Amino acid sequence: MKRCKLCLQTDTRPGIIFQGDVCQGCLNFSNRKSIDWDTRILELKELTKGKRVGVAISGGKDSYFLTHLATQVLNARPTLIRIGDPFGYWPNAKENIQNLQDRFELPMVQWRLDFETYRRLCRAGFEELGNFPWLDVLIYMGSLRLAGSLGLDVLLFGEYAGFEYGCTTEEESEVSFSGFSDTLRWMKRILDWGDFAFLANANDYQCGVQSLYTSYFVPWSASRNFEIAKTSYGFKDCGVDRAGYAVRYSQMDALGWGISNRLKFQKFGFSRVTDEVSGLLREGKMSLQKAKELIEREDSRLSVAVLEDFLRVSGYSYEEYNAIAEKWWNKDLFVKEGNTWNLKSGNGINAQVARVQNG
Repeated sequence: MKRCKLCLQTDTRPGIIFQGDVCQGCLNFSNRKSIDWDTRILELKELTKGKRVGVAISGGKDSYFLTHLATQVLNARPTLIRIGDPFGYWPNAKENIQNLQDRFELPMVQWRLDFETYRRLCRAGFEELGNFPWLDVLIYMGSLRLAGSLGLDVLLFGEYAGFEYGCTTEEESEVSFSGFSDTLRWMKRILDWGDFAFLANANDYQCGVQSLYTSYFVPWSASRNFEIAKTSYGFKDCGVDRAGYAVRYSQMDALGWGISNRLKFQKFGFSRVTDEVSGLLREGKMSLQKAKELIEREDSRLSVAVLEDFLRVSGYSYEEYNAIAEKWWNKDLFVKEGNTWNLKSGNGINAQVARVQNG
């Protein structure tokens, strides 16, 4: 296990590409300077001109930026589309969702699964996959289906994560849904599929709607999105430091879904903090030493609030959760000492960075 010498991202991220000691995410970021962004935003304006536009939102800082872009740059009056969930919220998250709609004075359409179905998917994902890929299916395909039912022409999503995190060298302007096929098959096995016909066919859900990654047309920056949301529209961060997070303004809704960060740490040896500091390092907004300290202190931590909310939605007792979670520890990366799982010698952040720096 090693980390990128520039942003500290790990080589255990599924699909990530490394060129020597530098991850592809850093190389993709560096290549931004060769892109004609003025031409790309003009392209986006042409794609949306005279069209009925939707914006897929959660209610966080990126949602504010996307809505800002649609209204102030593209001169559109978009419909906001949100896929909800039964999880709780970090402080100010619920108010931010309402404020987004109020400040922009835009219509919002929301949809969510019923509680029992959501619980069934949570439990099956936790027990069988150690992950919740079905949530991406609901967010992307559900948003697209809603957009189609409303007669929208274009739907804006945020960043193309595969490119931003360095799992590909190829940019994508349009959202591809072909990667959801395996998850769809899994969902069909778990659910009474007759209730979810709107998600039925992995090759037939464009609904006449063009779905776009905004990060192709505008250089993506979580920190910039937060600053615009806060200074221009009154977005509020959660107001508290949180175990397992590097910043206060990310992932503020779907409180219990944060359990996925813990599972990522168990399986791959890194978590949300690594992802957050890697972006700040690339942008020159955090020192390498500060990033190392945050990873060392926070990457392995699980917030009690996150765990309690996940237990509420999933229906597990604390003992049941622990018994299932135990199997997801990666024994190639971790060793159990007493009742505690620790990264093996040489896999800690300081050893990883030293190994990269010393070649």
